[in-house]
Amino acid sequence: MSVIEVEELTLGPTGNIRVGEGRRYRRLYQVRFDEWANNMPREAMIHEDIPGPGASYPGDASATLRDLAAAQTDDALKYIVTLDYATPDAEDRAENPLNDRVRKRWSFRRETRPAARDTDGNAILNSAKDPFDPPREMTVYYLELTVVRNEATYSPGTANAVINHVNDDTVTICGLTVGARKALLVEWGGVYTSRNGTNYWEVTYKLTFDPDTFDAVTLDQGLDQVVGGKKLRCVDSTGAESEIPQRLNGAGAQLPFASASVFLTDEIYETANLAALGLDI
Repeated sequence: MSVIEVEELTLGPTGNIRVGEGRRYRRLYQVRFDEWANNMPREAMIHEDIPGPGASYPGDASATLRDLAAAQTDDALKYIVTLDYATPDAEDRAENPLNDRVRKRWSFRRETRPAARDTDGNAILNSAKDPFDPPREMTVYYLELTVVRNEATYSPGTANAVINHVNDDTVTICGLTVGARKALLVEWGGVYTSRNGTNYWEVTYKLTFDPDTFDAVTLDQGLDQVVGGKKLRCVDSTGAESEIPQRLNGAGAQLPFASASVFLTDEIYETANLAALGLDI
């Protein structure tokens, strides 16, 4: 078995450049044999007319041959040898898992919750100005973001201190800018692994966004009211003690029938500097 022809195909060479990731090139050779043998792939790759590992790419001496592969064609006596070249920075980035691209996924989470206010911000009440019992419900969709990034370190203690916190100030996360208390960190986990001799953490961040903030907004109502510094039972339209909650004015007093409802806002999540996560990527 002998090689009778080696030809560089006019389909190659090809190349690509990615900013910050170096240069890569590919050349293709066709090798023809006079008869079939088991070692044809090896003989095709080591033939003297085929550049060997470490050879420089024509016109770009810093790009060297890193990989060869031989594949048989439809003709059993012909092989295509593929030569891949790369500059050191391109090869290093491919080998170092810390240089992997960040993976980002946007999605929506559906949730059913009580409908407390209409689109104008008014309380949803029956014609007698009482809340519905049970309350009406609405379906809401919360924007969610999942980010997976390879990192050199991971601290469970730091993650535990920040998880279930909302942003303390306006923050930009993956191109989305939101005001304070509108982003909630719901996952910050890490998987320890290794690749190409580098130990690293595959870290997953997940955040949920609420355009209205994650504060609790509740209709001010109750069975009791505050009169003259004392807590007294609310009364119904007949003046008798009420058996159902009555609307309050935000300062503990019972609201007159025709008055607009008052809502109380409570900050139920602690805040953290979510900008420190470095997710403006």
